[in-house]
Amino acid sequence: MRILTSVLCLVFFLFASCDMLQQEEPASDNNATDGNETAAAKPLPPALPEPRPEPEPKPKPIPRPKPEPKPEPEPTKPQVPGFSKELLAAVKNWTSVSPSVFPLKSVKVMQDLTFKAYSSSGQLMGSAPVPAGKEVVAVALRGRNLSVSPSIGSKMTASIDIDQTDFKQGVAYLFELRKVERARYEQQLKNRPVAQRNSPSSTRTLPNRTKPNGRTTKAPEDNSLFMDLPIPGDYGHGKFCICGDCRKKRLAQTGSLK
Repeated sequence: MRILTSVLCLVFFLFASCDMLQQEEPASDNNATDGNETAAAKPLPPALPEPRPEPEPKPKPIPRPKPEPKPEPEPTKPQVPGFSKELLAAVKNWTSVSPSVFPLKSVKVMQDLTFKAYSSSGQLMGSAPVPAGKEVVAVALRGRNLSVSPSIGSKMTASIDIDQTDFKQGVAYLFELRKVERARYEQQLKNRPVAQRNSPSSTRTLPNRTKPNGRTTKAPEDNSLFMDLPIPGDYGHGKFCICGDCRKKRLAQTGSLK
């Protein structure tokens, strides 16, 4: 009897366990289905955009060097001509000045003067006083006496000692300018054969067929040492300065580089 009871209990437990297993399987299936539906319902994360390539850096412009300022030319120093041995020989120690010097303008007198005009018979026709520091015109030199007039062509004259004027400095000024002109003339003579050889026309002309044209450039003669030269004038360095700056200013005013 006990055995039968045990068997019945065992059978009962078997049926009970089978029912429990059948109930668990649908639940697990439902859970799996819900998980799949949940996974399918979740949206996928958006795809990240591909990174754009970084632009190549532009080359930096090479800085241009700043132009260096042009150095300003140094101002020239005054050049006042002196009484050179060459000058003293040309004027024979101020006893024989070339007539080409006269009339020489801008001669300053260091003392008061009185200009007088005389008739052909020697009668006094008029007079005019001139204070010291006035500039006059030198017309002649007789010994140490310098004859001067108030202007070119004036019939009124006066006589003054040469050392009471700046006549000597004026002559030295003209003498040095003439030396500059001579040096320039000699340089032109040296450059002329080179220019003729380099000229295209010279290659087309045979040497034995050339004819002289009769035109020759003469060098400045000794008796023209003081001709055709600009009068003295103060261009910043004094009345008789012959430096480069004063000569350029003289060119602007008189048209002469001499």
